[in-house]
Amino acid sequence: MEQNKSDKKYQSIEKINAEQVQSLDSKIYRHYLEVINEFAIGLLDRYSEHDIVWFIAKNAMGKLGFVDCVVYLVDKSKNCLIQKAAHGIKSPDYTEIVAPIEIPIGKGIVGTVAATGAIELINDVTKDKRYILDVVQNGSELAVPIMMNGEVLGVIDSEHHDKNFFTVEHVKIMRTIASMTATKLAQARAVKKLEQHQEELENIVTDRTRNLQDTLKKLEHSNKAFKNFSYIVSHDLREPLRTIASYLQLLEMTSTTNELSEESIEYLNRAVDGAKRMDSLIQGILEYSKLDKDKGDVVDVDIKEIIQIIEKNLSLKIDETNTNINCTRDLPIVRGKKSLLLVLFQNLVDNAIKFRSDKPPIINISYIEQANYWEFNVQDNGIGIKNDPKVREYIFNIFHRLYPKENKYTGSGLGLALCKNIVEQHNGTIKVESIEHEGSSFIFTLRK
Repeated sequence: MEQNKSDKKYQSIEKINAEQVQSLDSKIYRHYLEVINEFAIGLLDRYSEHDIVWFIAKNAMGKLGFVDCVVYLVDKSKNCLIQKAAHGIKSPDYTEIVAPIEIPIGKGIVGTVAATGAIELINDVTKDKRYILDVVQNGSELAVPIMMNGEVLGVIDSEHHDKNFFTVEHVKIMRTIASMTATKLAQARAVKKLEQHQEELENIVTDRTRNLQDTLKKLEHSNKAFKNFSYIVSHDLREPLRTIASYLQLLEMTSTTNELSEESIEYLNRAVDGAKRMDSLIQGILEYSKLDKDKGDVVDVDIKEIIQIIEKNLSLKIDETNTNINCTRDLPIVRGKKSLLLVLFQNLVDNAIKFRSDKPPIINISYIEQANYWEFNVQDNGIGIKNDPKVREYIFNIFHRLYPKENKYTGSGLGLALCKNIVEQHNGTIKVESIEHEGSSFIFTLRK
């Protein structure tokens, strides 16, 4: 296609030399510097896209003597340019744009600038087939891209009713204004994006906090209901159960071998055993339900004194099994609820005696002081447990028994669950390390 005069005029833009710059009218030059200075200062107080583009239209364009100017911004979703602010006939009252239009990227002079990122200076728009008539027919046009890091954010498009109105000086000043506008728009968008992310994060936090609060309320209600239920059931069930067990035992004592068959005696023994286990289980539930109700004060607790109390409480078992309890001499004084810590250590010691091997039980109680917590170790030489991570984890579950009821190791399956509950009430953790047939180590922490 044959190049028109506007193309030649545009080609001359970049060829302006120092002598031409020096030949500029000093008054016009100073005026342009003042406009750019005021524009730069004014931009500092604009923080949104809306304020930035309207500031360009209301201030810079008018002071440059442009009679018609429109600021377009790129809409990536539509792949087009949208009129966002204007000076002149497109916005006589500077509040809104008259009959705003959208121009596809690559279409028209403005669309070409958005597609190529190159300035277009058209001295006679009547000779350029790309010209899109908006409101009135004008004579010349200057379209400058608003670019940031090689990306076109928008276009500042100025038109004038006179042909050959725009000069190289206009190009230079508009390029400067467009560059400052791009920086400010990028900043505004980054801030807006950050605010959106912050709002989204706050909404997520709010929703999750609300959900967590609802969950905690439901859990608290559920726990309260469970504690009340288990407390009532424990009391209501134990009395008739004791009656059943007593009559079964009375029947067992008063009956003779001739009166009952061997099979009947076996059934009777099983019934008595079942009643005893049921009573033990209900007693365990009662103890577990009382655990969280213990509102005892947090005080200094001497662990050495706790062990001495346990040795008295379990003295009969200790003597019968020849149990040897070894403690580190300087067992510490810790902060906690004394009654709960007594239950914790006594359950672990009783557990070690119960699950003993053929050898007399040896129980070693030691500790390590860390920066923020105490780490205790109750170690025994008993039968140990299977080398299975799942087993080591679920032995702390309520009602779980590692050995079936037919086994010689009796119990309700609540002892270690109680231990875990107490440790967690003291902001600690508990675990077991064990070698089958060689013994176990129950390691737990208590926060300082």
